Amino acid sequence: MLPSHIGSYVVEAEVGRGGMGVVYRARDPRLDRAVAIKVLPDEFARDPERLARFEREARLLAALVHPNIAAIHGIEESEGRRFLVLEYVDGKTLAERLAAGPLSVADTIEVARQVAAALEAAHEAGIVHRDLKPGNVKISAKGDVKVLDFGLARGAAGDVSSAGNESPTLTLAATGAGVILGTAAYMSPEQARGRPVDRRTDIWSFGVVLYECLTGKQAFPGETVSDSIARILQTEPDPAPLPADLPPRLRALLARCLEKDAKRRLRDIGDARIELEEMMGVSSVSSRLGHDSSASGLGPAPASSVFPARRGLGSLPLALGAAAAAALVAWFAATAFRPAGGALGPLRFTVSAPPGTEFPGDPCQLALSPDGRTLAFVAVDSAGTPALWLRRLDAFEATLVPRSETAIQPFWAPDGRSVAFFADGKLKRVGIDGDHPETICDAPNARGGTWGSKDVIVFAPLGSGPLLAVDAKGGTPRAVTAIDSTTGETAHRFPCFLPDGEHFTYAAVPGKEKSYACWIGSTRTSKRETLATFSSAPTYAAPGHLVFERNGKLMAQGFDAGSRKLRGEPFVVGDAPAPTPFTGTSPASASRSGVLAWSSAPPLRNRVMRFRLDGSIEPVAGIPARPWGQITVSPDARWALLDENGSGVDAVWLVDLERGIPTRISPPGESAESGPFLPDSKSFYFMSNRKGRRDFYRRRIDGVGGDSLVYRSDQPFKYLRAVTPDGTEFVFQEVTPARAWDIFALRAGESVPRLLISSVEIDSDPRISPDGRWITWQSNETGAFENYVASYPGIEGKRQISRGTKSPALWTRDGRTLVYSGPKGNVMLGARFDPATGAVGEARALAATPDGVIGADPLPDGSFLFIVLPDLGPPSISIATDWQASQPAERNRSR
Repeated sequence: MLPSHIGSYVVEAEVGRGGMGVVYRARDPRLDRAVAIKVLPDEFARDPERLARFEREARLLAALVHPNIAAIHGIEESEGRRFLVLEYVDGKTLAERLAAGPLSVADTIEVARQVAAALEAAHEAGIVHRDLKPGNVKISAKGDVKVLDFGLARGAAGDVSSAGNESPTLTLAATGAGVILGTAAYMSPEQARGRPVDRRTDIWSFGVVLYECLTGKQAFPGETVSDSIARILQTEPDPAPLPADLPPRLRALLARCLEKDAKRRLRDIGDARIELEEMMGVSSVSSRLGHDSSASGLGPAPASSVFPARRGLGSLPLALGAAAAAALVAWFAATAFRPAGGALGPLRFTVSAPPGTEFPGDPCQLALSPDGRTLAFVAVDSAGTPALWLRRLDAFEATLVPRSETAIQPFWAPDGRSVAFFADGKLKRVGIDGDHPETICDAPNARGGTWGSKDVIVFAPLGSGPLLAVDAKGGTPRAVTAIDSTTGETAHRFPCFLPDGEHFTYAAVPGKEKSYACWIGSTRTSKRETLATFSSAPTYAAPGHLVFERNGKLMAQGFDAGSRKLRGEPFVVGDAPAPTPFTGTSPASASRSGVLAWSSAPPLRNRVMRFRLDGSIEPVAGIPARPWGQITVSPDARWALLDENGSGVDAVWLVDLERGIPTRISPPGESAESGPFLPDSKSFYFMSNRKGRRDFYRRRIDGVGGDSLVYRSDQPFKYLRAVTPDGTEFVFQEVTPARAWDIFALRAGESVPRLLISSVEIDSDPRISPDGRWITWQSNETGAFENYVASYPGIEGKRQISRGTKSPALWTRDGRTLVYSGPKGNVMLGARFDPATGAVGEARALAATPDGVIGADPLPDGSFLFIVLPDLGPPSISIATDWQASQPAERNRSR
């Protein structure tokens, strides 16, 4: 029933319900104005934690005085009920407006500009909203935009450590499935993974809202919470619904906001506001400087220089070391004028990205021209925007291709006069003589292309499905391969034409252990010929080799293009190409003149190190450097479990620490992750997707009895973290449709877990004390992701034990110290713990730790095993000339 009054305010209507309260439109009789009253539900009002959060919202809102943020008039209490008195914004929410269809481009820019201004004010006040969505944006009758509901906001304090860390906003569980799904669809990838977040999570949500304004559709729709989260983590928004006349600058801004890697995302929402204002032509600075309106991206670009420099970068040189530069000049002089049969010998050198940019470290983001004299490559600027560059190898400057923002995966025309690439969901081409890019056809989610001598392009338009062929001048693509579903194929990728202009090589995915069946296809028939199994799609290198990746090395093998048969033995060309986000990627680009180029960022080689509190650190004998991600030590310190992440399939290794022998325990093709050891150190838990789900298993170290399934559920997001000292119960975290991350316990032999720890926030990373009487976990209920302790199994006497941390708390083996990293991540803190009373002492610095620590576990002697990331430096491009001359003579013979 609608109350008639709340305090002295006359209630007129209920206007909304959310996870933190009911909102009414009311009349303030004293000032005769409309207000919004936000009241906590009774069941919330009895919860001290929710009350504290409610008051925090009031303080946050009071700090935000801005025309695009709904103001707070006060916080009051009546008959034991607390409520906020807020500015009432008459009009529709953006969600209600979008229900009628997308906004025009001009209206989108205006709405987005005001939303960006509101977020900018919040961020400058040290506040992250964390729940931006169309339902929290209102548009008044006058067109003024107001951002509402900072109920999920957190103090940022200018640092990630206190930035409103971790948390899918699934915590609005009490509001029902519709609100949960709506909120989940706007979460950033780092929120979805439960990782620390900062103001860049608002920038992601801003991008999602921007996409929805332009299309009228959600960027990451899903019928369930899990569906939405999976789309956010694994897919890109569909570019097809975007307006055909979308300005390039707005498209680029959208892409920068929706970069899944927060490090490459737009850094400051104020930059978005400035961009939008310039698009509207309202930038006072631009007008004072005589800024041409065509540069705003809303009109055609002027036809000026051949490749005008990108704003802020200018015409930039591609950096070369002095020795490499001299070698390069000498090579060009020698190859241009040396007589037939002359030999200069192979040269090797690396090139770096233009100043102000970085190579993405992906081998498919570069291409050598057929004559081997010009390099096309993708470079990413400081704002995270990729673009296409061209650089003759006999010059010292690279040139930016105009209107090539968001370009990826370039490849050359056979005559070397044009480059094709993918951008904005399209396959495009551009002439090197100063043309602007032209669209050939659609390619929403490309996985490689190749341009044949008959002016036909074969390409993969999607992450799944067959290869298509299209005339290089444009037209309707047609399928030239057929997926063989009987063998489990889902996609064909990264084709490479052979010299006849008809046949091409390609890789079929998925594979096993990063090995893919590679085939030879034809533009004239869908029949294919078996080639070989490689660790990547091969690249044809004239006059007669295939280049591919194998076991961390760039390899080549003889190949007869006429008979289309391999010959001889493979040989090493160079170090491993950089890892790529695309499965089956070709590892290098080859010219007809004997030049080879590849991205040479080293693969991830993390080390397992032993760290003592005196600061000394040493590698653990017998454990090789690999892309390790997590380490767990057995109670007797004889064994350790290591997770390997980065080989294409997540794997678990069991390490005999006494003998220094690691053994892989997860079979090929299975994605697995380690759990804790049991108290007797003879068995351990782990997670596996062997049955299509992320289930928990138990295994003896000696393998006797095989694997026992101990817990299964359809929820893909769950992690097994701890086991009680008596081994009768294990503790894990899981996302459920009704909650965010909660903590559960399951007794041995039972199938239904009990809910252990749940709040309106994220609860994760549980650890049980050595005596089994206490539990620690992390929660971000204060705004920062902090550690907590309580009794176990009763979860009583809960208290916060950290103030700014980068890691979960670990128990030392005696149970008398809680250890975690400090706010900046490279200082180990320790807090004394009294097992009898649960009292926690003041944290103090124990030792400085190495940079790049990503995993740790204590040993009985007080030392720790760490996983330490190496300092790899920025990626570069390796160039090899006459590389085939280094082939061993005995391997050059045909067989």
